Amino acid sequence: MRLAINGGIPAVPKGTLQNEFAAWYGNKHCLALTSGTAALHSAVVGCGLSAGDEVITPAYSWTSSASCIPHANCIPIFVDIEPVSCNIDPSRIEEAITTSTNAILAVHLHGIPCDMDAIADIARRSGGVSGFERSGNPETAERIEGRWR
Repeated sequence: MRLAINGGIPAVPKGTLQNEFAAWYGNKHCLALTSGTAALHSAVVGCGLSAGDEVITPAYSWTSSASCIPHANCIPIFVDIEPVSCNIDPSRIEEAITTSTNAILAVHLHGIPCDMDAIADIARRSGGVSGFERSGNPETAERIEGRWR
């Protein structure tokens, strides 16, 4: 819209939003996409998974949290959720990991963050398992004591 109003001349340099978000989150890079679904597809494809790899994801989530996995020729492995937060239950992730598991897709639901410390620890201990997360509105999160909440 801004391009149309300004006669096709961008009001801000290309990449400004991405650069500002990256700096705000303390990251080197940020990729702005049109939807959470597009972000999930990009993340699954971009993390270097191979056909047939298993990706652990919550059994209760938005449809695209699971549908992005077979689009990358991978296999979704559903793990139950915690009854209070409705997020993936870290205590059940470890028992779902097999030799074919190569990623854990955590989804923060209803404004309640997953226990990413526990999930990252499980991924590290499992060796070679990537962990990534999907948050519906990360720009509304608050950083408290170095962690996003």
